[in-house]
Amino acid sequence: MDKYDFIKMILKRRDVSVNDKKRGVLLATQELEQNSSNYRKVSKNIDKNKEERMHAPKDTAKFLSLFEERAAFKYLTHDFDSDTEIDYNTFLSQVREKFKEAAKQFTIPSSLYATMDVFLNGGTDKNGQPKTWKAWNDKNYTENYASQAWEEWIKQNPGKHPTKNAHFNEVIMDFRSTIRLIKPELKNFIEKKKYPNLCITVNSLENADFYTNVLYLERGIGRILSDMQRYQDYNKVEISFSRDYESEPAKMIITITQVGSETTDLENVVKRFDSSEAGSFNTIFSDFVGYCNWSVEALWNGKPKRWNILKDDGNTPKVEDITNGQIKGFTHILTYYKQV
Repeated sequence: MDKYDFIKMILKRRDVSVNDKKRGVLLATQELEQNSSNYRKVSKNIDKNKEERMHAPKDTAKFLSLFEERAAFKYLTHDFDSDTEIDYNTFLSQVREKFKEAAKQFTIPSSLYATMDVFLNGGTDKNGQPKTWKAWNDKNYTENYASQAWEEWIKQNPGKHPTKNAHFNEVIMDFRSTIRLIKPELKNFIEKKKYPNLCITVNSLENADFYTNVLYLERGIGRILSDMQRYQDYNKVEISFSRDYESEPAKMIITITQVGSETTDLENVVKRFDSSEAGSFNTIFSDFVGYCNWSVEALWNGKPKRWNILKDDGNTPKVEDITNGQIKGFTHILTYYKQV
């Protein structure tokens, strides 16, 4: 029996506590991440609570800001500047080295690391098949900067960027749309999704423009709205976007409010969540961890409270009373970050 079969056996046993099962899953996850790259930073602590997993959204923002720097990742998604002479092989070598350095420097989600690693370096899985990266539109790609067809085209077209090839450009633009929420994608996403039990109004969503993993952002928001559909007595939902440039880094804030909705005892909900019994919230958690801070504000048994589900500040309490401001309904607050 290998170690992975042993882990599966442990997870199936009823006489093993929930905390011991979670420790086993975390150990397995850490080992897989360590094996996947020598550069990926992995937490040395085995923590029993969800919020203690690797969660550094500000680090994620710093890593993604490298796509705006000429000396870092900019030319992966943009044509070379007309006043810049670049040897393509030297450029790729420099970008790959910068990626290694950045992965050591910043704590980023494994999903973001894997997407970047495959897009830049390619590679094969344990079965010898080409690795894939998943785009914002849920499409799987095997093409990347290490693909043979790309390398041959580059040799035949010295000095030209792959965006000059129509097909390669399509792939590159899908990658760019995966690591950057571009205007007005968030508004378009909300409008094209169908939630027949909800009456959704939006405010300033067309202004949302920042770097993140767009696939996971849209998955998480979609799951929030699907969960809200279960409560048909409260069908009015308001979604808004705002920016706070006074903080460092800047905050990109998405709020989703089910107007008028209240809920029951918060202490019981938090306990169920920590024991992995709160199904929909656990799934949403997996979409947001490492990318954004996530809080919920609501009236819990008539008392206004804020539950900070994902937080990267050790001084922020898990649950806090709200003493000012009006509670309009059950509100999700997603705080992403942007280097400016």
